[in-house]
Amino acid sequence: MASRVCVFVCRAAAVLSVVALTFVAAAPLGAQSSVASMGDAAGKKAAIEKIVADFTAAKRPVGMMVGVIAGKDRQVVSFGEISRFTEATPDAHTVFEIGSVTQTFTALLLAQQVERGVMALDDPLQKWVPPGVTVPAYQGKQITLADLATHTSGLPREPDFRHFRRRHTHHLTVDKMYELLGETDLTGRPGTKFLYSNFGYALLAQAVTRAAGAADWMELAQREIGAPLGLRATRMVKGGVDQSRLAQGYGPGLNAVRYGLLTRPAFNGALGLRSTLDDMMRWTAFHMGMVPSPLASLLPMVETPRVSIGAGPGDEIALAWQFHPLRAGSRHRILARNGATLGFYSFVAFVKETQTCVVVLSNTRIPNEEVGLRILRLLNPETGVPVTDDGAPVAQPSMD
Repeated sequence: MASRVCVFVCRAAAVLSVVALTFVAAAPLGAQSSVASMGDAAGKKAAIEKIVADFTAAKRPVGMMVGVIAGKDRQVVSFGEISRFTEATPDAHTVFEIGSVTQTFTALLLAQQVERGVMALDDPLQKWVPPGVTVPAYQGKQITLADLATHTSGLPREPDFRHFRRRHTHHLTVDKMYELLGETDLTGRPGTKFLYSNFGYALLAQAVTRAAGAADWMELAQREIGAPLGLRATRMVKGGVDQSRLAQGYGPGLNAVRYGLLTRPAFNGALGLRSTLDDMMRWTAFHMGMVPSPLASLLPMVETPRVSIGAGPGDEIALAWQFHPLRAGSRHRILARNGATLGFYSFVAFVKETQTCVVVLSNTRIPNEEVGLRILRLLNPETGVPVTDDGAPVAQPSMD
């Protein structure tokens, strides 16, 4: 076991928290090529620790976990508490909500059904809804599965939930979601403009579930992804994990928030998963080609850029994953996905060609992309390109 470094940071109400850093030179997870390394390991360790310490001192989340992969090297940073006013520090097995990062699982399930010849990316959604459900079109142009997967369907971010809020229910059934779909007008022609939509991914998840003949989306995700990749803690609800491992979520004002989003169970495949740093690092390593699996044949389909998202040069979306330049003028692009729920914020990003990645999980709904981006830029210096922390790309997060 490598050395352990502790830095004390003062937070609200004079509570002291710890930034704990563990560096592990782990065995490789699979075949590797053209990987980055930590180089000056001690210097990189200290620099990564400072990035996390600076962020937590300024933003003051309740707790946060940061995982870093650079080739064979692994590094984990733990900050704060799993619940306020406790001394329980989060670790790689603490369970966090990951919000829209869930969509990367649905995207892989879609690619699997396409590879098996069951579905096609240009299938109209109408083909994969129950009889009697009418999918809205725009001037005769129907929504395709590719439109849903790239957030270009023309569907709004969420359905109209006003009636649900008045009834004080937190449950949206799949049947009711389809009813709301029939009452929804598209904002534009499908396939032409990026417009983030949790609604669209919820519908895509249900379409894939129907095509696979599964009982529900979680059963499908666990059978086809979780079990084969060894993602033991990635689940939908609190059941099935040690309750002591669950982080309590907090809003930006550090107010504790409830579990159970308004949009469940219909939106499970769009934003419903909980996971751990350990699982999410393995999930990201798989996407970098570092975890041997038959599922690796799906990665080219999932990771091919398809549509400009209009944020700037090089900003495109694949299936769920978004491409962004690592920095202005960079030859590298990151693939990234973030997620926000009422009390959690997550950011997952990687540079595939250098096999570097960062996972940031927090139990406070405070955007944390800057942590991951600064670390990836640190690990991927480029000759003639200024090292800067400005201009951080922001993927579209999910919100309840």
